[in-house]
Amino acid sequence: MWLCRKARLNPVFNTFLLAVLLIIAILYATGTPYKTNLEGAQFVHFLLGPATVALYRQFDKVRRWALAVFSSIITRALTAAASALAIAWVLGASRETLISLAPKSVTALVAMGITERLGGLPSLTAVLGPPLLNLLGITS
Repeated sequence: MWLCRKARLNPVFNTFLLAVLLIIAILYATGTPYKTNLEGAQFVHFLLGPATVALYRQFDKVRRWALAVFSSIITRALTAAASALAIAWVLGASRETLISLAPKSVTALVAMGITERLGGLPSLTAVLGPPLLNLLGITS
């Protein structure tokens, strides 16, 4: 939005277009084929639109609390990854499984790319996220 406003709402700096270009850059940088991303993140796509609209409508509140929001996100991601790895390691998980679990706290797109680069199983990374936690009734 900042870039869009600075460009005086020039259509070239449309937020949707910029988001698409960012996704393309991430796919390219991680070497993740789009097909792999699409297969692993299908369950997320259904809710992505409504979540984006809700976030956009509350953008002023998000901006006011940006430091708290971002520090919470980083702390949560690191804690989730560390605890998942520790539990899996204690239970005797294989190296491949540990690699697949490590990036589980980031978006499916990024997590699958990281897992693939590290030699893990991208499909396992995509599956072991929210659906498994929901199934087990884990909410926090």
